[in-house]
Amino acid sequence: MQRHSTLDNCPREARMRHSSLVTPHSAFCIAFALATAATAFADLDFSAFAHRATIDFDGYTGASTLTNFPALVRLGEGTGGFSYADCALPGGQDVRFSLGNGVELPSQVVSWDANGTSEFYVRVPRLTAATRILMFWGNAAAGKRDPSSTPFAQDDYILSWSLEDEGDVAFDDSLSGAWGVKANGPTQVAGVVGKALSFTAASSQYVRLAAGAYYPVSAPQTFTYEGWAKWSAVPTADSGIFGLSRNAYHAGTFAVLAKTSGKIVLRDGNGNGSATATSSFAPALETWHHILMARDGATGVTKVYINGEQAISSTKPFERAASDYSFGVGYCRSTGYNVPFSGQVDELRVSTVLRGVDYAAAVFKNVTDAANFMTITDASSDPFVETIGMAAPETVSITAAAGTGGSVSPALAAASYAKGATVQITATPADDTKAFYAWEGN
Repeated sequence: MQRHSTLDNCPREARMRHSSLVTPHSAFCIAFALATAATAFADLDFSAFAHRATIDFDGYTGASTLTNFPALVRLGEGTGGFSYADCALPGGQDVRFSLGNGVELPSQVVSWDANGTSEFYVRVPRLTAATRILMFWGNAAAGKRDPSSTPFAQDDYILSWSLEDEGDVAFDDSLSGAWGVKANGPTQVAGVVGKALSFTAASSQYVRLAAGAYYPVSAPQTFTYEGWAKWSAVPTADSGIFGLSRNAYHAGTFAVLAKTSGKIVLRDGNGNGSATATSSFAPALETWHHILMARDGATGVTKVYINGEQAISSTKPFERAASDYSFGVGYCRSTGYNVPFSGQVDELRVSTVLRGVDYAAAVFKNVTDAANFMTITDASSDPFVETIGMAAPETVSITAAAGTGGSVSPALAAASYAKGATVQITATPADDTKAFYAWEGN
């Protein structure tokens, strides 16, 4: 199945507009919500969409602000006022997302089911418990998303396998060209998000990149591997879930489901395949688990988080100097140490940033408990408000366009302005919780 999104380089100054949707008192307002700027997108006329909803991430409990978070949005009939009958383009093409600043956020359709639940990934520039984005639908003129861009098409991600595609290739949503080859017939099944792949150890099924492709070459580079996995029984032999290994002998970093104990083992060695560290608990059977391995190149510490909880911390040196290393799923392969996996795997990603417990916990809650992670509210009848996202201090001008006068709230140097006057407001990212409103008329 093809996934879709839209990308274009459009300067932010060109994206400011006033909405034609106004209050009963002919008011207009622009709220300044300061946020790290997203990738520039083609300017859509969001006032032309017939329907919209707000999405509040009020269930995020992390202490840190997450940047460029890939939020999963699930929609069904009635979710936040959403109705399939109100969509004007097939396949969810006119379901779009924005900060409310006239700029489209990167998004992709993961799955579309007009008789059930549909799923979208949306890149949220800055995620806190106070973050709000807008969702729009019902605009035949919105056009199709550009399939060359996804929420994972940014420098941070060097591999993203959503495993939605049929056939022998695992396509890469990161646009790094890191496509995987499916070996020995892993089968497509329902996943934790959309579709997943099911592996049988007896058949040595796996997905693998070409050797040496797109991965940290040696210490002290920083990277994060993450994915979802599910298995039905404790294996009788070690089973490699995903990670980086070498053909000639075991090395690199690999998450292995251990025999007998059913715990997760981080194997991070230089040729002996020994376990560096073992998780403090055994994940439950027949349940999807989010597994994240993060290597801090500066400190040499590798941590593993399972379902948003730290389960492993290791300082074993990371070895990866040869050219025949490769990222793989469903096995850890080397001379004398082949450990195929029996189970299901979904949503594999590799990024070049260090991700921690807040990110891991947010991904787990977002996917497994979306109703308590985000609140989607119908806003089709509300006054249309657009915001301007800021990554650095800047000055914004508001001009009163009509009426006998205008005013600005909260009070600035001058409390009121004549018709046609320009108000300048200087704000910084520290003003994240403030909103400035300009209106005219009554």
